[in-house]
Amino acid sequence: MSQSAPGRRRRVVPVLAVGVALALTGCADDVAVRDSGGGGGAIGDPGGAQQLSAPEPEGSQLSHEEMREALESEFTGASITDTDDVLPGLRDLETELQRLRVNPQECKQYVVESASPLPDGALMAHAIQQADGGSGDSDGDTDGDSDSDGADGAREATVYSFTDWRSADAYLAGEEDGLQLCESYTVTRDVGGDESPSTEVGLELLSVGTAADAGLGLTQEMTVGDESTHLVAVALRQGSQIVLVAEAPNEEPEDDDVEDLVEDLQEQAAAVLSELTGDDLSLEEDEEDTDGDDEGDGDDGEGEEDSDGEDSDEGADADADEDSADQDS
Repeated sequence: MSQSAPGRRRRVVPVLAVGVALALTGCADDVAVRDSGGGGGAIGDPGGAQQLSAPEPEGSQLSHEEMREALESEFTGASITDTDDVLPGLRDLETELQRLRVNPQECKQYVVESASPLPDGALMAHAIQQADGGSGDSDGDTDGDSDSDGADGAREATVYSFTDWRSADAYLAGEEDGLQLCESYTVTRDVGGDESPSTEVGLELLSVGTAADAGLGLTQEMTVGDESTHLVAVALRQGSQIVLVAEAPNEEPEDDDVEDLVEDLQEQAAAVLSELTGDDLSLEEDEEDTDGDDEGDGDDGEGEEDSDGEDSDEGADADADEDSADQDS
């Protein structure tokens, strides 16, 4: 089973909203998520003891093992973390998120909630699959590229497992509402009284064809100074389970490239979601229906040819009758 290297700092990258912005403004590096084990307690008590491990699944929630297996089935060799890896640093991360300055102000709630790696009431598992020829765990990493987990060309996938479908639906609907409200915003961070360089974020909500209960896609551009990064992501929900798959292209993708990438991400998200739920969420049936329509068009064409043939036969019979009448006369 794929696991993160013991003792190595691991950041779970939130791919919706401000994930890359946090890395660029330094927040994610200061509050890295560390691998750990042991401890206990419930999620979501900021005034209590620091949480070190996730509670047992409740309701429709799946276990970490089930989520990991589903991710491994589609992302072979990926580095996988789960709720237990996130919890030890979650409170510090959320504190740092609250310190971010977001303009316009009404977007801050969306930015903070979407950037948290663990939605309220959910368990999660997160996979990072590096592009060919690249590895975010290389010993040659430097401070300058310490955010290479999720670097250009890498693909990431996250499973969120909720206790019931209403909670999952509310989470995805909140993401969609935030995307519609906050198509562009600016993030800065107060560092010892000095503001960090601002990060400009641009988002575009995309429609996604899916056999799942719900789905959405997005493109994201983040700019700091003269440097820009791009992200394309797709999230699908089936019942109480949500799967999000994202990729950061090497360059700003053209419209046709985005369309192809969204289709590819949707297929992978649907494959993982099918493993989790046991439902067939592929779109192959729609393609078969299209083929059937094409075959029907061919049949119509053949029918026209048969009709023309019958008309020709009738014309030939009429000519023969006229010749016979002339001979009798």
